Amino acid sequence: MQTDAFIATIAGHSDDPGYQPTPDDELRALIETFHQADELVARLSTHTNSPTRAVLTAITVEHAARALDIAQLKVAQLARATLINELPADDLTALRTVAEDPASFVAGQTTLPQDPRTVPTGRLQFKTPADCLAGMLGIDYFEANRRLRAADDLLPGTDPHGMPRGPRYPQLAGQLADGKVRLGPTAAAARKLEKLRPGIEGRDDAADFTDQVESRVAESVAAGDPKNTTKLFNRISDEIDDVDSAPRPAEVRNKTGISITKRTRHFTYFSACMLNIDAEVFLAHFAASDNARTLAGNRAAIAEAATVTPRTPSSADTGSGTEPAKHAFPTDDASPTTGTDAETGQEAATATTDPAPNASPATPKNPDVNPEANTGPDLASRPTIDPEVAQDSLCALPAEVPDWFDRPPNAETFDDQGPPPSGIPGTENGSSFGTGLEEPTPAQRHLQTLLNLMRSPRVTTKGATGLPISKLFVYINIETLMGMARGAGWSAHGLEIPVSEVRKRLAEFGYIPIVLGGEGEILDYGRERRYPPESMKQAIRARDRGCLKPHCTVPPEHCEFHHIEPWSEGGATCVANLGMFCTAEHRAVDKGDIRVVMKSGVPWVVLPEFEDPEQTPRRNAHWLSEQPPLF
Repeated sequence: MQTDAFIATIAGHSDDPGYQPTPDDELRALIETFHQADELVARLSTHTNSPTRAVLTAITVEHAARALDIAQLKVAQLARATLINELPADDLTALRTVAEDPASFVAGQTTLPQDPRTVPTGRLQFKTPADCLAGMLGIDYFEANRRLRAADDLLPGTDPHGMPRGPRYPQLAGQLADGKVRLGPTAAAARKLEKLRPGIEGRDDAADFTDQVESRVAESVAAGDPKNTTKLFNRISDEIDDVDSAPRPAEVRNKTGISITKRTRHFTYFSACMLNIDAEVFLAHFAASDNARTLAGNRAAIAEAATVTPRTPSSADTGSGTEPAKHAFPTDDASPTTGTDAETGQEAATATTDPAPNASPATPKNPDVNPEANTGPDLASRPTIDPEVAQDSLCALPAEVPDWFDRPPNAETFDDQGPPPSGIPGTENGSSFGTGLEEPTPAQRHLQTLLNLMRSPRVTTKGATGLPISKLFVYINIETLMGMARGAGWSAHGLEIPVSEVRKRLAEFGYIPIVLGGEGEILDYGRERRYPPESMKQAIRARDRGCLKPHCTVPPEHCEFHHIEPWSEGGATCVANLGMFCTAEHRAVDKGDIRVVMKSGVPWVVLPEFEDPEQTPRRNAHWLSEQPPLF
């Protein structure tokens, strides 16, 4: 049956020889085709026991799947060309209703909303077509963006001037259209070629070299061996780099930077690329750390900086008649502290600004000569905070409470999970490098040099552009911290931190715990102030982890704080009335497109109807996918 005849049959115009299909009729035929295909596959899977027919059915479905891969790229290209992100909310809701139950539309009883005839004003529902595709299709934003990029690389389109053009990589596109390769590896190869393109265009033989490179890549992709394809790209990259001319700005932009390449339970792998002039800065620091005759290269100091020494009782704790200081109080800009009873079962999040690297063993210990030298593991020597300053923390000055390592006498105790791997010298001393106080390897010295630089305190004047100051947030159940339950801590960026490491950092650096929901916190400023203090922000970050909207991946450092009951309408500044959103979603909440409801002190999000017809309150699972829930 010809396509036009099939469309006419679905539209009810099969008796009209002069009928011309409309876009709506074509869409009806497409919906009915998928419905009938689903029905046919179900019938074949139950009505036949023939292996020959099973093979032919499998081949046919495989061909259809490959065709649908390309169809997704074509639809993504169409979505961008028609600016689907400019549709108003009412139209998106109506389209969602039709998609959920298309029977009346296929029968011609329902019409689609009219296309906008004017340029939209005000805030759009979605910032880009990729955002709209992700929201309406229920896919990841990065997947939507990958489809658009693959469409640019592998499908015909238009150039910036609106003129038709062929596929950017015609040889790969030809293989994909012929069904010889799958979309995934082909699109990945096209992305890698796109990264190499600025370097290729800088060559004198750019046109010929481009054809040769694409031919070699297309042949490797067709062979179906990803490892050989990766090796081929490495060889091509080395060949491009080995030229006399300076790299072009586009090539520098595509190649330089630091990225995470792999994450496992205990390790994170980075890959770095930079210009030689920048690499020299690294190498100069590394060379200084390799020189054992200098303070920067002192082997013992570097090993000590890489090792967290467990706290041991001192005379100040036991023999001087002075009560041991169970909790340390921060300065104005440090993290707050609070106490909690071990039996309350509340959750805790530990936070601090990383301390400066430990001084050399030769550094004087006299605090009058070198005040910074007296910052060891003895928490009793830390100054207490002024009561007025404590008003900007999560708690007032607490009464005497159990130490973090005290346990109820009858509590069940669990050992830390994951003993150190055998055969690694020094792991018994608890070194984060696995070397105890032994001399670190050159690679470990280089890493510790970078960590020391980033941990060093930096002071900048107001309005000046300074280096960022790192803060380490670890979220952990209080029972796990105290050894009454198995588990681990999790960093703000989703990295698992062993509970033993958390305890050692607490003992060494006096990290300040935030106990959410415990006694004594200042969790409510009422109408006294509009903007939350840093201590309150830390509690909200510990609860929300990042942007509250489901599937949003904006980290907590880039989020804004939203009054759930607006400040202008009498809303209070308190943890129970504040939540974190990225800038775009914050505007959507203010506009009313997204609603926030509180459940047991935790904010849940109700998405617009066109994204969630069921209007079910949801949490952002991106921040909780691999972590045990704290709330």
